[in-house]
Amino acid sequence: MSVQPIGNRLDNTKLVSSIEQALNIEKLQNTLMSYPEQIRARQQQLQSAKENLEAMKAEVLFEEQMILAEITEAQNPATGKPMYSNDTARKAELARRLNESREYQKRVHQQKEYERAVNSCQFDLDLLNNQFAATSTVARLTATRLGLIASLGA
Repeated sequence: MSVQPIGNRLDNTKLVSSIEQALNIEKLQNTLMSYPEQIRARQQQLQSAKENLEAMKAEVLFEEQMILAEITEAQNPATGKPMYSNDTARKAELARRLNESREYQKRVHQQKEYERAVNSCQFDLDLLNNQFAATSTVARLTATRLGLIASLGA
Protein backbone atom coordinates (compact mmCIF):
# COMPACT_ATOMS: atom_id res chain seq x y z
CA MET A 1 0.00 0.00 0.00
CA SER A 2 1.52 3.25 -1.06
CA VAL A 3 0.69 6.35 0.95
CA GLN A 4 0.87 9.79 -0.56
CA PRO A 5 1.46 12.71 1.78
CA ILE A 6 -1.77 14.59 2.29
CA GLY A 7 -1.79 18.16 3.53
CA ASN A 8 -5.40 18.21 4.63
CA ARG A 9 -6.06 17.04 8.22
CA LEU A 10 -9.48 15.73 7.22
CA ASP A 11 -7.88 13.57 4.54
CA ASN A 12 -5.40 12.19 7.12
CA THR A 13 -8.26 11.28 9.43
CA LYS A 14 -10.01 9.45 6.60
CA LEU A 15 -6.79 7.65 5.74
CA VAL A 16 -6.22 6.56 9.35
CA SER A 17 -9.82 5.41 9.58
CA SER A 18 -9.60 3.40 6.36
CA ILE A 19 -6.32 1.78 7.52
CA GLU A 20 -7.87 0.90 10.89
CA GLN A 21 -10.87 -0.64 9.13
CA ALA A 22 -8.64 -2.59 6.76
CA LEU A 23 -6.66 -3.99 9.69
CA ASN A 24 -9.80 -4.65 11.81
CA ILE A 25 -8.31 -2.61 14.66
CA GLU A 26 -11.58 -2.13 16.55
CA LYS A 27 -12.42 -5.85 16.43
CA LEU A 28 -8.90 -6.70 17.52
CA GLN A 29 -9.13 -4.28 20.46
CA ASN A 30 -12.52 -5.62 21.54
CA THR A 31 -11.33 -9.20 21.31
CA LEU A 32 -8.16 -8.45 23.25
CA MET A 33 -10.03 -6.55 25.96
CA SER A 34 -12.57 -9.37 26.42
CA TYR A 35 -10.01 -12.03 27.34
CA PRO A 36 -9.18 -10.96 30.93
CA GLU A 37 -12.83 -11.19 31.96
CA GLN A 38 -13.26 -14.55 30.22
CA ILE A 39 -10.08 -15.86 31.84
CA ARG A 40 -11.19 -14.70 35.29
CA ALA A 41 -14.60 -16.34 34.87
CA ARG A 42 -12.98 -19.62 33.82
CA GLN A 43 -10.55 -19.41 36.78
CA GLN A 44 -13.53 -19.09 39.12
CA GLN A 45 -15.22 -22.08 37.48
CA LEU A 46 -12.03 -24.09 37.83
CA GLN A 47 -11.71 -23.17 41.51
CA SER A 48 -15.30 -24.18 42.15
CA ALA A 49 -14.81 -27.48 40.31
CA LYS A 50 -11.67 -28.19 42.35
CA GLU A 51 -13.52 -27.48 45.59
CA ASN A 52 -16.34 -29.84 44.57
CA LEU A 53 -13.79 -32.52 43.70
CA GLU A 54 -11.95 -32.19 47.01
CA ALA A 55 -15.22 -32.34 48.96
CA MET A 56 -16.25 -35.50 47.10
CA LYS A 57 -12.83 -37.08 47.65
CA ALA A 58 -13.30 -36.47 51.36
CA GLU A 59 -16.75 -38.12 51.24
CA VAL A 60 -15.37 -41.15 49.38
CA LEU A 61 -12.52 -41.49 51.87
CA PHE A 62 -14.92 -41.13 54.80
CA GLU A 63 -17.16 -43.88 53.39
CA GLU A 64 -14.13 -46.14 52.93
CA GLN A 65 -12.95 -45.48 56.49
CA MET A 66 -16.41 -46.15 57.94
CA ILE A 67 -16.67 -49.51 56.17
CA LEU A 68 -13.10 -50.38 57.14
CA ALA A 69 -13.91 -49.57 60.77
CA GLU A 70 -16.91 -51.92 60.64
CA ILE A 71 -14.70 -54.67 59.21
CA THR A 72 -11.97 -54.12 61.79
CA GLU A 73 -14.46 -54.21 64.66
CA ALA A 74 -16.38 -57.26 63.39
CA GLN A 75 -16.06 -60.24 65.68
CA ASN A 76 -16.87 -63.87 65.24
CA PRO A 77 -19.86 -64.39 67.54
CA ALA A 78 -18.81 -67.93 68.39
CA THR A 79 -15.23 -67.12 69.42
CA GLY A 80 -15.27 -63.40 70.16
CA LYS A 81 -12.16 -63.03 68.01
CA PRO A 82 -11.82 -60.66 65.07
CA MET A 83 -13.72 -61.97 62.05
CA TYR A 84 -11.09 -60.65 59.65
CA SER A 85 -7.88 -61.36 61.48
CA ASN A 86 -5.32 -60.56 58.79
CA ASP A 87 -4.74 -57.68 56.43
CA THR A 88 -5.51 -59.69 53.29
CA ALA A 89 -8.90 -60.77 54.64
CA ARG A 90 -9.74 -57.20 55.66
CA LYS A 91 -8.77 -55.83 52.25
CA ALA A 92 -10.83 -58.46 50.46
CA GLU A 93 -13.87 -57.74 52.61
CA LEU A 94 -13.42 -53.99 52.13
CA ALA A 95 -13.29 -54.43 48.35
CA ARG A 96 -16.43 -56.61 48.45
CA ARG A 97 -18.39 -54.17 50.60
CA LEU A 98 -17.30 -51.13 48.60
CA ASN A 99 -18.33 -52.88 45.41
CA GLU A 100 -21.76 -53.67 46.89
CA SER A 101 -22.35 -50.22 48.41
CA ARG A 102 -24.63 -48.19 46.16
CA GLU A 103 -23.88 -45.04 48.15
CA TYR A 104 -20.14 -45.52 47.77
CA GLN A 105 -20.45 -46.28 44.05
CA LYS A 106 -22.58 -43.15 43.60
CA ARG A 107 -19.92 -41.05 45.32
CA VAL A 108 -17.12 -42.58 43.25
CA HIS A 109 -19.09 -41.87 40.08
CA GLN A 110 -19.66 -38.27 41.20
CA GLN A 111 -15.94 -37.92 41.99
CA LYS A 112 -15.10 -38.99 38.43
CA GLU A 113 -17.58 -36.43 37.08
CA TYR A 114 -15.90 -33.71 39.17
CA GLU A 115 -12.48 -34.81 37.90
CA ARG A 116 -13.75 -34.46 34.32
CA ALA A 117 -15.16 -31.02 35.14
CA VAL A 118 -11.81 -29.91 36.61
CA ASN A 119 -9.96 -31.17 33.53
CA SER A 120 -12.44 -29.50 31.17
CA CYS A 121 -12.16 -26.17 33.00
CA GLN A 122 -8.37 -26.41 32.99
CA PHE A 123 -8.31 -27.16 29.25
CA ASP A 124 -10.66 -24.22 28.58
CA LEU A 125 -8.55 -21.93 30.75
CA ASP A 126 -5.39 -22.99 28.92
CA LEU A 127 -7.11 -22.37 25.59
CA LEU A 128 -8.21 -18.87 26.66
CA ASN A 129 -4.69 -18.05 27.85
CA ASN A 130 -3.25 -19.29 24.55
CA GLN A 131 -5.80 -17.30 22.56
CA PHE A 132 -5.04 -14.21 24.63
CA ALA A 133 -1.31 -14.62 23.99
CA ALA A 134 -1.88 -15.14 20.26
CA THR A 135 -4.20 -12.14 20.03
CA SER A 136 -1.66 -10.03 21.93
CA THR A 137 0.98 -11.05 19.40
CA VAL A 138 -1.31 -10.13 16.52
CA ALA A 139 -1.98 -6.77 18.19
CA ARG A 140 1.75 -6.08 18.50
CA LEU A 141 2.28 -7.02 14.86
CA THR A 142 -0.59 -4.78 13.83
CA ALA A 143 0.85 -1.90 15.85
CA THR A 144 4.17 -2.44 14.12
CA ARG A 145 2.44 -2.39 10.72
CA LEU A 146 0.67 0.84 11.66
CA GLY A 147 3.97 2.36 12.73
CA LEU A 148 5.52 1.37 9.44
CA ILE A 149 2.62 2.81 7.48
CA ALA A 150 2.82 6.04 9.49
CA SER A 151 6.56 6.33 8.88
CA LEU A 152 6.05 5.87 5.16
CA GLY A 153 3.47 8.62 5.09
CA ALA A 154 5.53 11.11 7.09
